[in-house]
Amino acid sequence: MNITVYCGVAIGNDPAFEQAAVQLGSWMASSGHKLVYGGGGIGMMGALSNSVLEHGGEALGIIPQFLVDREQLNINLENSIVVETMAERKKLLYDNADAFVMLPGGIGTFEEITEVLSQKKLGFIDAPVYVFNVNGCYDDFVQALRNLVEFGFLLEDESPFTVVASIDELEKEISGAPRV
Repeated sequence: MNITVYCGVAIGNDPAFEQAAVQLGSWMASSGHKLVYGGGGIGMMGALSNSVLEHGGEALGIIPQFLVDREQLNINLENSIVVETMAERKKLLYDNADAFVMLPGGIGTFEEITEVLSQKKLGFIDAPVYVFNVNGCYDDFVQALRNLVEFGFLLEDESPFTVVASIDELEKEISGAPRV
């Protein structure tokens, strides 16, 4: 299964964030899942992709040329695609996904996952979306999305995401998820 993971170019200030990225990468490699991600070699992206590669897994990095230096394209990647625009990157990230995971990250992570959630609600994406809520990092984000149901902007049965707090939870959810 190809799993597109959105996460930060920073590592964050809680060691649990990096640990979750490393554990996710290890699990993906050992389970035969391919990582599809933003191509960066530092921060959460670097921790995740290096873990996948160190554990014998496969990773595809997709990065716009203008971010190659800023996000330090992971030079360990055998498979990378350098595109011109963020729009091209985002389209390739979701075109190559059987599932999506949101690890801790910044504004770019939020922007990309909310676009996926919007595409899912509109019916353009069928793949499951998982918010990996490491140490409550996304409590407020998850609550904001749940507020959309409460305030009538999202129907209860349109739940566009599943919240997980551990690799074990993610593994159980993904193994029960329909293949796209």
